[in-house]
Formats: sequence, C-alpha cells, structure tokens
Amino acid sequence: MSSKLRPLTPMSDNPEDVDVLTPGHFIMEGPPLVQPEPTLLHLSPGRLARWQLVQRLVQGFWRRWSSEYLSGLQQRQKWRTKQENMKLNDLVLIKEPNLPPARWRLARIINLHPGADSLVRVLTLQTATSVIQKPIVQVCPLLAE
Repeated sequence: MSSKLRPLTPMSDNPEDVDVLTPGHFIMEGPPLVQPEPTLLHLSPGRLARWQLVQRLVQGFWRRWSSEYLSGLQQRQKWRTKQENMKLNDLVLIKEPNLPPARWRLARIINLHPGADSLVRVLTLQTATSVIQKPIVQVCPLLAE
C-alpha cells in the first residue's frame, strides 16, 4: 500500500461513512485511484535504475513507518490502569492475523457490547462492504481523538 493511501482522519462524522482522508487527496486534489506498485525490496541496489532505487527507498520507509505507527496504536497499558471505552462512530483498524498491518481493513463502530463489568468487550463494526462483530482485542483505534 502506498503512503498516499494511508488513512489520516475520517472524512465525516456520519456513522455510515467509512471514507477517510489520505495524503493522496492533497497530492492529487481528489481521492487517489492508484494501483499498488510491485515491491522492489527484495532486489539488490546494484540491479536497480534510479527510479527503481527511489521506489525501493520509499517502500522501505513506508514498511518501517507503517509497522512502527500501527504498533504504537496497539500499545496497551497494564490491566491495573483503566482505559476509556471505545465510543460509537470511532474509526478502527480490524486486526487480521494473515495480513500485514498496512492491509488491515477500516471500520466504524456502530454498536458497543459491554460485559458484566460495564467495560466494552465486543464491537459491531461497519466496514465498506459489511457489518461484523469483533472482540475489542481484535481492533485498534485509528486515531487518539
């Protein structure tokens, strides 16, 4: 996934809307409609033309940034510290064990399901294509609002 497609913030507060603002909106003056570029990280620098070398550097930067940024979103405090429950209409990334973090799907919280202790344990999420339920441990908030 190109860094031009990385979500920055929700486009609206509408719970039905899962569109997000990306750097590509500023660069291309509209929603980016870009096909993913093939990875060049496995090629040695000696075989690459200048353009390919620049693309390799961009991809390396993107891979590192996305893994560090998304890991930061997932950090948890010790269980002794109470954290605020997630809220309706928050944007989240759905953790998918078979995909790298940069490919996780975006969703908006449309319903909260608290446990016996009044803490949210399960979320109902609206993705671009469906409505699903996920345990709270399988999502991470997109933004600290």
